[in-house]
Amino acid sequence: MRLRNQTKSDTADGDSKRKNPRSRLAPATSGRSVSVATLAGLVLLAFSAGLFLSARIFGADSGAVKVVTPIHQAPLPPQLTPTQAVNQDKNVPAKPETTAVDPWRIKYEELVQSVVDAEKKQSEVAAAASASAATSSVASNKEGVETTLTKTKDEKSPKQEVEEVQQNKVKEDERQKLVNGSSNSIEGTKHKESEEKIPVIGGIPEIQTMDQLPASSVWCEGESLATRVCKFRNLCFNERYQWFVVRNNASILRGVPTMQQINDDVRPGIVEISTVEDHPYTAWSYDQVSQFAPEFQKRRVRYHTDFTVLFKRFHASNIMHSLHDDVLPLFHHIREQIGGFMSPYPHFEFDLRNHRIQFVDDYEITETFRPFQYLTDLPIGKLSELTDDKDLITCFRDATAGVRKLTTWYQYGFNGPQGPIQDKAVNGFHVRMVTDFFVSRLGLPTQDYYGESNDLMLDAGQNRVIANPLNNLGSSKTTGVDYVGGDLIIILSRTRNRLIVNEAALAEHLEKTFKHQVLLVRNEDHSLEEQIILMRRAKVVIAMHGSILIMGMFCRKGTVILELYPYAVPSKNYTPYKTMSELQGMHLVYRAWENKHPKNSVSFPDRIQALGGIAHLPKEEQMKILDTPTVPPHKCCVDPYWLFRIYQDTIVDVNEITDLIMGALKEASTMMKALEQTNPLEVTDILPPYISGPMFMCIGEGRPKETLWIKWLEPWNGAKPDKYIVRTRIDGDESENPFTIYETTTEELFVKGFPVGTGVIFAVKSVVGDQETNYGDEAICVV
Repeated sequence: MRLRNQTKSDTADGDSKRKNPRSRLAPATSGRSVSVATLAGLVLLAFSAGLFLSARIFGADSGAVKVVTPIHQAPLPPQLTPTQAVNQDKNVPAKPETTAVDPWRIKYEELVQSVVDAEKKQSEVAAAASASAATSSVASNKEGVETTLTKTKDEKSPKQEVEEVQQNKVKEDERQKLVNGSSNSIEGTKHKESEEKIPVIGGIPEIQTMDQLPASSVWCEGESLATRVCKFRNLCFNERYQWFVVRNNASILRGVPTMQQINDDVRPGIVEISTVEDHPYTAWSYDQVSQFAPEFQKRRVRYHTDFTVLFKRFHASNIMHSLHDDVLPLFHHIREQIGGFMSPYPHFEFDLRNHRIQFVDDYEITETFRPFQYLTDLPIGKLSELTDDKDLITCFRDATAGVRKLTTWYQYGFNGPQGPIQDKAVNGFHVRMVTDFFVSRLGLPTQDYYGESNDLMLDAGQNRVIANPLNNLGSSKTTGVDYVGGDLIIILSRTRNRLIVNEAALAEHLEKTFKHQVLLVRNEDHSLEEQIILMRRAKVVIAMHGSILIMGMFCRKGTVILELYPYAVPSKNYTPYKTMSELQGMHLVYRAWENKHPKNSVSFPDRIQALGGIAHLPKEEQMKILDTPTVPPHKCCVDPYWLFRIYQDTIVDVNEITDLIMGALKEASTMMKALEQTNPLEVTDILPPYISGPMFMCIGEGRPKETLWIKWLEPWNGAKPDKYIVRTRIDGDESENPFTIYETTTEELFVKGFPVGTGVIFAVKSVVGDQETNYGDEAICVV
């Protein structure tokens, strides 16, 4: 192992757990980059505007912006090599021999054209407005009278249309400022709706003086702090009092724990307002006040009427925590608690216009803020907005606190070593539901069978395919390799620490071996949208252990996820992305590579402690860490053995990496072939309905003598029983136990040995796995 002194100031990356919140972000350090071809000039200049407009197109029809402005402007995206046309039939993969069409390039051009059209329309409206303003008031009044006499009830004059467009533009500009976190104060801004006493949906309501605060009610479900979710009517906040509800004798408090129950918990609170369990940071509660307390009479109040979801981000500077702990659970929480139908977009799981998200943490806007804006069309509230005015009370008419932990699969080691959450089976289809939502809002295809054939990269790696010039897939300027397919090999590159030292050599080797383009994707260089787009094209994703691997959840089924671990870091002890890949319904192929060669590791004992430095420790402890061959199990989050090893740089063995990818591609091929023959969404544990009278048939014609032959219909609800149990008895038998039991795997029973004319009474029940129905109604057949 080589030790390297720290030569420049390093900053901790987003992989360390829960730091002190910060309201301002230091500029991202630019890292090394690999030269890539760029898009045509117009497409490049308009890409950011195109993505923004895409979010508008696939979002609500209101003026709200769907995606906030990034903290730092990402560089222009790399040129994506052309891929085959997207095949809409998932059962018929696109043929690699056909002429390639780049759907992303087409999408960019469409977005650029839509921006041009929008600018043209805006110019026309401005010209019309100028022309209207130049018209004399007398002529305008005369024309208005004549027009009013002749036009129909629903028609508008050109002047009215121009004025309406101008008014809408003013409102849209105001809303744009809110979403972009404008520092300009908007207090006292007059809205037409406010003047008419109509609630401003999606805006910030005016401050008013209330004689009394509105009375509250609380409805809670769940038996514990970790499982409880509460709905509120009139939940209020003030910088001095924090959160409180207003009680009178008409208030409803249902399912709310008693004060004794709250105090009995080691973390007193009503709900966990984040999804991370058993952490003091996530417990949340409120106080109660009397509606008639003098302190709360004639107070200045801002009263929100939109449904509000209260939420506390756990680690807002880390994309793994933001997606796993926050965005995924919030999506399903909003789906359950709010729902709604969005008529232009029936495939959305809820109406984006019906709710707002209010953060109750002390983070401000961070680099991982963008995904939250996809969950609502309304501006997201920050805690600082509630505390700026010390005297102001902010009340939310309808709100919810606490969140379902449906999709969280990993715990970070606060009470023991980290690992998958025990006794919890997360459904990967629930994760896919969220990723498909993001993908569809970007206008990308959600089906998995597009691009190239499943085996093309594998065949190329085994030298069973050569480039077809007619496909026009291009070639590498670095290696000269002619690409045989449009799928990508993506290396999620790091720029500050935990580096792949020979990253360029690895990329070159993979391009030569698999004859597919290799791209380096970095948080510093690529926006969320760009990363999702690239992940949808990836067949192989490679990365050092780190938070950006959570982006693998956006990959298509059959994608290979290869996670690299520095020397002495055992992969079996750190498995958030292995666990994700192996969730039922994710259908990703996971591999782990560990550096077993100490000479290929570069460590930094003189760095700061948070980045793995050990110089602050006694010499004896330093030597013990250096001599330890593997990081021992530990709790989160400052174990020096863990930090020293995880922040090493690594020289990877390119041949070992290649072999792992080859084996994973073979597994992916088998997986995708199996998926083409099955429907993974189909459930197999549905119980059939009771089998009763109208379903029975006593078979007579062709039946041998002295034989009972009965049949019943297959279940009408799609259930597939493993077997049926038939209970029979002879008509008139009054003995203590008259029943005889038979089992059959088909919908019929054939039994010999009954005297002719015997009446046999029978009933049938179904068995599916370890579940079974009750016996249905009895029926009788005469032998």
